[in-house]
Amino acid sequence: MCFCYAQQKPLLTNEQIVEIANKMKEMESEINNQKLSIGYLEDLVKEYEEQTAIDSSLLSQKDLQISVLKEREDNYEQQIKLVKPKWYDNKYLWYTYGIASAIIPIYLASQIPGL
Repeated sequence: MCFCYAQQKPLLTNEQIVEIANKMKEMESEINNQKLSIGYLEDLVKEYEEQTAIDSSLLSQKDLQISVLKEREDNYEQQIKLVKPKWYDNKYLWYTYGIASAIIPIYLASQIPGL
């Protein structure tokens, strides 16, 4: 049995192999840079998700605060209605009552004969 090897041409030249190796190194470097970028971006996403959760809780607290303040406003309006003077609490009306309570008895007393 005879094994004869035919002389074959190399598929790639040394220059091509070196060029491919350099490109592979560049690509590995790019891959590492992209992995770092992805890690950094994933951290940013986590921070943004945390900030979103904080913002949403703040919004719900603000909505609650707004509803409490509206309820307070309604209560203040009811208090104003209760404290607002009625028509019979008018100072001019009481002044007129006071003058009338002084003048009417004097007039009636002057109408009695013999005093």
